[in-house]
Amino acid sequence: MTARKTSTFWYLFSKFWFKITGWRLGPQVPADIKKSMMIAAPHTSNWDFMFARAAFFLMDVDVKLTIKKEWTTIPVLGALVRSLGAWPWTAARTTASWMAWCSSLRSATNW
Repeated sequence: MTARKTSTFWYLFSKFWFKITGWRLGPQVPADIKKSMMIAAPHTSNWDFMFARAAFFLMDVDVKLTIKKEWTTIPVLGALVRSLGAWPWTAARTTASWMAWCSSLRSATNW
């Protein structure tokens, strides 16, 4: 059996979450896809993130997501948000900051 790419805790929590909400997982991501980018918009409710992130934990897909930097610096909550795959994003509206962030994304070893 191969090692999990994602957290065992979040995998078990996701199984529990799907069970109590009556959801089930559909088709899996094909194994030959090594990298991809998903854009989830528009959000229809605040629950979209919970179900989407839980599905990726169940599929053992290591997802990274961008979030305002302030969310990752709050004690306790920041650690929780980062454990869900959050990458802090500073909302500077400059091309240079966007290009620097994209460069760090490309060079990340766990991407």
